[in-house]
Amino acid sequence: MQNLLHNLNDEQLAAVTLPAQSALILAGAGSGKTRVLTTRIAWLIQTGQVSPSGILAVTFTNKAAKEMTTRLSAMLPINTRGMWIGTFHGLCNRLLRTHHRDAALPQTFQILDSQDQLSAIKRLLKANNVDDEKFPPKDVMYFINGAKDQGLRADKIDPYNADERKKVELYQMYDDQCQREGVVDFAELLLRTYELLSPTSRCASTTSSASSTSWSTSSRTPTICNTSGSSCWPATASRAAAPCSPSATTTRASTPSAAPTSAT
Repeated sequence: MQNLLHNLNDEQLAAVTLPAQSALILAGAGSGKTRVLTTRIAWLIQTGQVSPSGILAVTFTNKAAKEMTTRLSAMLPINTRGMWIGTFHGLCNRLLRTHHRDAALPQTFQILDSQDQLSAIKRLLKANNVDDEKFPPKDVMYFINGAKDQGLRADKIDPYNADERKKVELYQMYDDQCQREGVVDFAELLLRTYELLSPTSRCASTTSSASSTSWSTSSRTPTICNTSGSSCWPATASRAAAPCSPSATTTRASTPSAAPTSAT
């Protein structure tokens, strides 16, 4: 245990060994964000508070995800390949393939990159004799992706004029086309996962009891740590409301029997 924690400063040590509760870690460039996160995960596993499959670590780049798994492999004698560590899109892709039937997708669904998506929209407009000067393919793509980013399907959008009504119609036609062809775009990966994990989905209902155990600490007052030089403190209303930089990271701990929880 001491070998795991010996290279941490006092603030990092406090963050790594926090009790099982919500925590917000504030850290600037070069202050050891990845070290704190990976050591926190290793510490939770080594102390028996969580199993390797009970951790969800989400980052923005494949490079950062690979760095986290490499460091964890060096810290603990465990196989990190099965752990839920990756990018938002990568983890959503994995989850959807695992639960493809509940997500109403073929297991071998293909992922459209931005250029593939644009080509699919151009094909849709041409097949339906839509004027691509009045409705440029890129504009339609931005509209669709913007709606998906807000968690909205076409039938949930209330158009404010005739042009937007047409875009909503095209959005629905595009969704139908993708479903027929067994393809998803990047925004769809996130939206379909969101829908899969919604309380009304069959997949979510099968894990509700585990999830309630996993998130049972979320109602407690969060602890905030600044790894750059200050101590950890309970989050008061004024501190909790303070703006966080893009480099801020959050960790959550779960019990060994719980479903995967997050460390982003």
